[in-house]
Amino acid sequence: IIVKFNNEIDNSHQLNNLCKTNLISKFNLMKALIQDVIDWGDGLCYIERGKGGVPVNLVYCPRGSYSIDYNEMSHKLRYKINYVKSFVEPKDVIHLYKNNQANGVQGRSITGYANAILSLAKATDKAASNYYSSGCAITGALTIKGSRKDSKQKARQAFADVHSGANASGLVILDDDMSYQALSSNANESQMLETRLFNVSEIARFFNINPVLLGDLSKSSYNTIEAANIEFVTHTLMPYITMVECEFNRKLFNINEEGFKVDLDETY
Repeated sequence: IIVKFNNEIDNSHQLNNLCKTNLISKFNLMKALIQDVIDWGDGLCYIERGKGGVPVNLVYCPRGSYSIDYNEMSHKLRYKINYVKSFVEPKDVIHLYKNNQANGVQGRSITGYANAILSLAKATDKAASNYYSSGCAITGALTIKGSRKDSKQKARQAFADVHSGANASGLVILDDDMSYQALSSNANESQMLETRLFNVSEIARFFNINPVLLGDLSKSSYNTIEAANIEFVTHTLMPYITMVECEFNRKLFNINEEGFKVDLDETY
């Protein structure tokens, strides 16, 4: 976080000391707020003010420690924070949200939009786990003509005893009333691999990230990776950076501080 006056860095401004008395660093505070925006839709921290209303600290408000009270009829917004006795006015709260709900003053989580594809990705991983833990599908079918008591179980056990493990010789000898048909199935035939790659692309689309940065290198090159890094800053990070800068500039400077602004340095 850099404080600037008329686009020149001002190291003497009091906001440079913001968060120095906090339990977490500026980096971890920003990380927690953005993560809350993604997971829950809203990221909040309480502005502690000193003499003259000067901000002296930002206190992170985790999910469940606050509630948002918005009256749609009067268009009045206030917050209830657990460790603050009275309601808190918007000027004393850093409230970050990216995807607006219908009322325009609260956020909606990105994971809420992406719930269907995230559920599909989870189901695909579970299917893949079951597939590989079962020996990668059925290898063959043993057919028995006629009927015998417990014939299926006995035939399966007898066949496995003779033709699996150390006894396997590659030669199968069957009784007259038995027939064996080999079956095969692999991850490509079941489209499991394609589905998992599709999941990566869909998740990347919801979070506006190039799939290369999520490990999908199927269509990548050195030029692609370089371009993906530039795109990540331009298309993924900049909306969050702009959101933070706008909220900080609205809430942390008083009316007499025209020309001052907070600038997040994305080069770090």
